[in-house]
Amino acid sequence: MLEFLQRIGRSLMLPIAVMPAAALLMRLGAPDVLDLPFIQAAGSEIFVYLPLLFAAGIVIGMTADKRGEAVLAAVVGYFVLIKAMGVLLVDVGEYAADAAIVSRLPGNPLIGIIAGLVTAALYSRFSNLRLPEALGFFSGRRLVPILTSVAMLVVALALVLVWPLVWDGLASFNEFLAGLGALGAAVFGFLNRLLLLLGLHHVMNSFFWFNIGEFVTPEGTMVVGDIPRFLAGDPSAGVYQVGFYPVMMGGLVGAALAMIRAARPENRRKVAGILGSAALVSFATGITEPLEFSFVFVAPLLYGVHALLTGVSMYLTVSLGMTHGFGFSAGLIDYVLNFGLAQHPLGLAVVTVAFFVLYFAVFSVLIRVLNLRTLGRGDAMEDSEAQAASSAQPLPVAVAGRVGDEFSERAAGMLAALGGRENVDSVDSCATRLRLGVRDSSLADEGALMRYGAKGVIRPSERAVQIIIGSDVQFFADALAHLLAQPADADQRVGDAQSSAKAASEPERAAATTGTAGTAAAIELDALLDALGGADNLDEIAASAHTRLRVEVKRGAAVDESALRACGVRGVLLRGECVELLVGAGAEQHRASLQALRESARA
Repeated sequence: MLEFLQRIGRSLMLPIAVMPAAALLMRLGAPDVLDLPFIQAAGSEIFVYLPLLFAAGIVIGMTADKRGEAVLAAVVGYFVLIKAMGVLLVDVGEYAADAAIVSRLPGNPLIGIIAGLVTAALYSRFSNLRLPEALGFFSGRRLVPILTSVAMLVVALALVLVWPLVWDGLASFNEFLAGLGALGAAVFGFLNRLLLLLGLHHVMNSFFWFNIGEFVTPEGTMVVGDIPRFLAGDPSAGVYQVGFYPVMMGGLVGAALAMIRAARPENRRKVAGILGSAALVSFATGITEPLEFSFVFVAPLLYGVHALLTGVSMYLTVSLGMTHGFGFSAGLIDYVLNFGLAQHPLGLAVVTVAFFVLYFAVFSVLIRVLNLRTLGRGDAMEDSEAQAASSAQPLPVAVAGRVGDEFSERAAGMLAALGGRENVDSVDSCATRLRLGVRDSSLADEGALMRYGAKGVIRPSERAVQIIIGSDVQFFADALAHLLAQPADADQRVGDAQSSAKAASEPERAAATTGTAGTAAAIELDALLDALGGADNLDEIAASAHTRLRVEVKRGAAVDESALRACGVRGVLLRGECVELLVGAGAEQHRASLQALRESARA
């Protein structure tokens, strides 16, 4: 369940990433800025179709190959679902056509999330389905939009029975939160920081920011959610955003200064370079993870205090009648851009300065009194600092097709530090962190990952690793994905990086992950053929890099990964209808034997 919720949170970052564009257009077109209604209308339209963006984002994030056909199916599913539910609520539920429960269906992000989840499940299950030859045109991915449109009718019938309860529940919860006032905002702020550690804060954020509260614009348009309402000019909106400004622009900057001053004198300049840049990013853009993850693991108490102070900030700002909002995050850019929409923005600036002083004082006292080993205060941390600092330097690793690219060089080192490409199943990212599906998270070497650019490493489960990167995360993710997609003849260079990353601290693991490619492997070919789905499921078989088999199959779903390992395969990489098998030396011999066995089985 945790992994499922994390995937949803990661997927929601895609549509949420569009929000800065919408916010910028709405503010530039506003009467108090450029007074250009067509620009403001263009920005507000993005919020109108936010549920559709949620459906598309969910299906992109929840499917393995992220194909356009899946997005098309999600769009079809979303429109079928809202139209079918609208009619059924009137005919079966006996609601008036203009009742809020009916008229506001298209603007409800929850509907978009449901459409995306159903579509993703159908795509994952049926995108490789092969129909009889007469219907061959509709086989595979072309079948999914058709199945989705039919499935959404069933979903609509089911939802009509429970949607009135959901609608009433959401309305009651809205009233409950409104009654809590500043206390509700404080609880949200506290939980937001705690859930960030698990990558689940996006799930909660999407509910509070895009489902809480309603506002009708002067033009008669209904907008829902704290962020859309604020940007549309609702003076009561922004209560779930305003309290982040004192923390991100003031508090964390004060925390960084406290850690710099607490560092040993010989380390202070180095620590200032690392934390100073992270503090500047937090102040200007509101991206806080690189700074937060510099102390969350070495001094968890400080992070707990930080979470509590975030709740205090939310409570204080709302109690003082302040409101402010953002399209991206609570940094200087959004503060200035949305200054004209805020309530008491100058007072908010005073509170921000006060939180800078508060964080600096609290962090300074706790670090010195409790002797917390933040950056620069101990030998162990000196090693980590050196690794992090060295990550800015070019590394002597070449990657096929992208030699000399700084991110590709670091990606090769990261891949090695993760246990090699056979240990990595999937690569994705959110705003500041890499989210990796792995076979064994214990193989990830934190020290080596820090050397290649990581700010922190989290292991949410045995099959997942999250690497805190910062604003450059997309380039790392692209470089890793590019490297994993390269032919296996790049393995030797990755192996070199792996040996370099591991040899100093864990030579046994380095030998295990780099030495397998050169040794012979005993493969049970009959069992291998069955694990690949049988002779009829194989299209093409090829050997590469002397150690790998590349097998094109008709149906990727028929491949049994655990059975492949049981019959002697050392690594499996399944991408749609392409299966890469790490078999060790003698891959060509295995190819010829498997080819002969397939022909014999077909005869």
